[in-house]
Amino acid sequence: MAYFNNFPLVPYYFGSEKTFNYIENIGVYVDLIDQLVDDVSFYSNHVIKDGDRPDTLSYQLYGSTEYYWTFFLSNPSLRECGWPLTRQDVEEKAKVFYPNYSVQIDGTHRVKDLFTSSTILGKRLSPGQQVIINDNTIASVVHLNLDIGQVVLKYVSSLSDNKSSMTSINKMYFDNGLYPFDPSYIRYTYSSSYGSGFYNNVVEYNAPHHYTNNSGERIDIDPFDLTTSLAGSTAVTNQEYLEGQNESVKTIRIIKPNSVRKIAQEFARLVRN
Repeated sequence: MAYFNNFPLVPYYFGSEKTFNYIENIGVYVDLIDQLVDDVSFYSNHVIKDGDRPDTLSYQLYGSTEYYWTFFLSNPSLRECGWPLTRQDVEEKAKVFYPNYSVQIDGTHRVKDLFTSSTILGKRLSPGQQVIINDNTIASVVHLNLDIGQVVLKYVSSLSDNKSSMTSINKMYFDNGLYPFDPSYIRYTYSSSYGSGFYNNVVEYNAPHHYTNNSGERIDIDPFDLTTSLAGSTAVTNQEYLEGQNESVKTIRIIKPNSVRKIAQEFARLVRN
């Protein structure tokens, strides 16, 4: 039973067409599944395995591929997030979602005031602005995560025609509006020890998304003092965050095999009427 086969047909005009076509009214909703979802006599829990698809899991559980749609109606998380990906697909997705480079900048002492809205990071260093890395690479600011003092950069060009500087930053210059790219006036750090204020300079999918404590609880980080506030914390990378989101939808509620046919038939009857 294909999911939409029992939905009533309604006339619909496409664009400026003068004749209508009959299509399924997908706005029809019945709450049969919602009424039963907490009834343990009809449901049990199941963990989706890597590589399972809705149709193959339906066949494994019910001996037929036609009940795949029950997984989505029984689990709001699947409707919101979609079917869980394989681990390899999550890794590929992370590289697509987070394709740039990231660095955190410690505000301790010499750059104590750089993270407020009236300072350089908040106003002078902004999305779309170009910076010079290590005297030889031009990058563009993609966005700022002020909660953890993070700057995401997109590689633009390099004198040496490679991207090695993007993960080995020890200097960052930016245009202050008066002396474009002049290290005497616009170097990011205010001391000669350029490298000491840079943390977690990595490809973006391996960069911190947030931090947790020893109990796994999400915690706040002080961007003015990364040295102290990062001590004892654990970084959850962007890829690990996606992996966690993916894992969270793998445990689902399924209709028990001895009930699925009856519930599916009643659902179809209610939709038709």
